[in-house]
Amino acid sequence: MKKSEIFLIGLVCVVGLAGAAKAASLVTIASTPSSDGSASITFSGSAVQLFGGAVPLTGYKVALTSATQSSTPCWVSDSTSTPSATTTGSYPVFFQGQYSTEVGEKPIGPVYIWCPAGTVIVSAKKW
Repeated sequence: MKKSEIFLIGLVCVVGLAGAAKAASLVTIASTPSSDGSASITFSGSAVQLFGGAVPLTGYKVALTSATQSSTPCWVSDSTSTPSATTTGSYPVFFQGQYSTEVGEKPIGPVYIWCPAGTVIVSAKKW
């Protein structure tokens, strides 16, 4: 075990119908320090790679905190370098909204974001 890893281990005891105690599954959650990938991005037609191209180890979150086109969503993906409304594996992120991976959902590859046009302030973290 590495010193930088933090482990949360829990064991739950569940009482069955007959009154016998049954042990539930052991849950282990490993954590590493998060890394910031926030930026002010001006889009000119191409998707932008977040986190310098590094693939997040266990997950990520992308939020739009400011946008010139607040009614049009941006699109984020870790499975394609061309996220959009018509590309599979792309998820919409609206102004003052966010997208994050589910617990246990490891990213497939680098994270890309695409917005139709304008300057967008993106708050992003990977862990």
